[in-house]
Amino acid sequence: MDDNSIANFQSYLREEAWDSVYNSIDMNNIFNNFHCILLRHFENSFPNTYKSYRPKDNGWITKGISI
Repeated sequence: MDDNSIANFQSYLREEAWDSVYNSIDMNNIFNNFHCILLRHFENSFPNTYKSYRPKDNGWITKGISI
């Protein structure tokens, strides 16, 4: 996570039109709209990254020790 991602997230939230949250009467709709907006901007700002794991090849560990 870097500072640029956090700044993007804050910017997205600041620029969002929150009318669907503020103008609703039903509490379930308010929460669902808020959650969808927050999640959409979160996923755009902090995408999943995958790392491959490759165990170190230690030459001194024999096959018998590793088993």
